[in-house]
Amino acid sequence: MSEGTNGTDNNQLEQRLAEALPPIDEKLAAAGLAINQRPTHAAIEFVDHFVEAVREGESPAIRPGEFGSYFATKWFAAIYAAVDKWYRTRFPSAFAQKADHSLTGVVMIAGTTFGLRVPRNTFRPSEKADCIWIGFPDDVRNEEDPISWIVNPPNLAHLTPAQRKEAKSNARLVAGRLRFISSGLTAMMRSDESFDGFRAGILPRLTNAANLLISGSSEAVQQSFWEMQIACESALKGLQQQRTKTFKPTHDLFVLYDGIDPHPEFKRDTLKRLPRWEDASNLRYGQGDKRSCTDAIKSYEGTLVIVAGAVASMDRVGLGNAQFEITRPLWTKAFEN
Repeated sequence: MSEGTNGTDNNQLEQRLAEALPPIDEKLAAAGLAINQRPTHAAIEFVDHFVEAVREGESPAIRPGEFGSYFATKWFAAIYAAVDKWYRTRFPSAFAQKADHSLTGVVMIAGTTFGLRVPRNTFRPSEKADCIWIGFPDDVRNEEDPISWIVNPPNLAHLTPAQRKEAKSNARLVAGRLRFISSGLTAMMRSDESFDGFRAGILPRLTNAANLLISGSSEAVQQSFWEMQIACESALKGLQQQRTKTFKPTHDLFVLYDGIDPHPEFKRDTLKRLPRWEDASNLRYGQGDKRSCTDAIKSYEGTLVIVAGAVASMDRVGLGNAQFEITRPLWTKAFEN
């Protein structure tokens, strides 16, 4: 491939991409990569497996080499642009939608559950063109209003002063703990595959529990307890795995807690805010003594304390106050000047 391709070259490139990208995309899909995250990976895969040599201007043809040696070149930018076009043509709806990276929580206001969409990151403009500052907060900042993150909130003016105060307090508490958990999991020191598996399961289980509680139906409320159970298990087993390279194969949260030395950063009595695992298991099948939504919300709040305490006890790099100045990838703007 030569830099500065003409129309024929572009047609040939698009033809080669049309042949190569479907299997590449299937591979990326199998790896669990979101559609809007695939173009860069697909472009690199194409270069690695289908580009034999590159000639820039009158220079001799050379092998492309590793990504770090060519990511800022115009020839890679041309390939990326063609790959990105292929993806946007193949999956137009996926690129038309803005990606949602928020954290899902739930709060109870005046006896009704409401969803909470917590921004995972903070953003502020940079003085540099094409740059932005991105933060990874582990709490709610003073300038932020967690009430604004409630999905379809009630009219707070119709609530009593005590209910408004409780709603604001609970929203801030839930949002802060979700951010702490998210930030901590992002900054976790690598351990092994077992630990990575436990870590990966924590936020999805918390999200599942929140969504079940948001629905408000009795059936969903009963099922939410098992999601909370597994979130706590994943956090405690992950902590034990990181420290000892093994974990106790039990659902009993008390046994897990007692087997961790030193204990996680929450009180053992917090575990009593959840039903015992046998009860949670029965509830997911609609068996046993049914629990109210109020009971479930108390268990959910306890779950956040447990998971946050386990995450706080893990070896990790602190990101709570970290901010990074990010620019657009060079290969997305190589032809703008």
